[in-house]
Amino acid sequence: VLLGWIFLGRKPSKSDIPGHILIFIALAIVVAGHDGGLANPAIWLVGFSGFAIAVTSFLAEIHPESNKAAGVKGRARFTGIVLMVTAFVFFMMTMIIPLLSAKFPQLLENEVYAYLTHTMPTLQDYLDPKLWMAGAVVGALMRGPVMYFSFLAIRLLKTDNYLMFITIMPFVILAMETLTGVTGIMDTSGISVWDIIASVLMVFGAMMIVLTRARTARIRAAHRGRPVE
Repeated sequence: VLLGWIFLGRKPSKSDIPGHILIFIALAIVVAGHDGGLANPAIWLVGFSGFAIAVTSFLAEIHPESNKAAGVKGRARFTGIVLMVTAFVFFMMTMIIPLLSAKFPQLLENEVYAYLTHTMPTLQDYLDPKLWMAGAVVGALMRGPVMYFSFLAIRLLKTDNYLMFITIMPFVILAMETLTGVTGIMDTSGISVWDIIASVLMVFGAMMIVLTRARTARIRAAHRGRPVE
């Protein structure tokens, strides 16, 4: 919402306020449910992840190459370029972080940085044929299509509406975690009733904003005497 307001002039309306209140209540519940609250590194990492998704969606909407991409072939080519650049950046990060750790060992005193360093793949890992095969399968069947349809949805819905629609993801993830928990693959004991309540509030708040905006757009279009696409 802030990015759209600042850079695209999409000023939020008063009708958005109730939905945003519900979303902030849900965020407060999530933060309160973690040890340390805002001092918990996981909260900041999730916040940074959300910010990165918002910026990525915003850039995809305004980027001239994305706007010029027409048809399946053009959008697939743009998606492939983005994925290739992303993969290269991640690869470079795995090379740079160990160098930073050796140059500035005091960085390892940070819990998050230390965990990141210890779980970082090595150059030897990249040479493993099984990694290449798994990457090809995941990229072709999951990551590629997800990115393709994400860019298409952003183009059709615009960034703020797209991000509000994907707030339904907590329920999709919850269903997958429940399935893996039943099969014993994953421990789901950490999921509480409050987590589910927060998810419901967040989705409901986002849907309120989307629906009120759609209603406002229909009313304005009716006043102008033309239908809404």
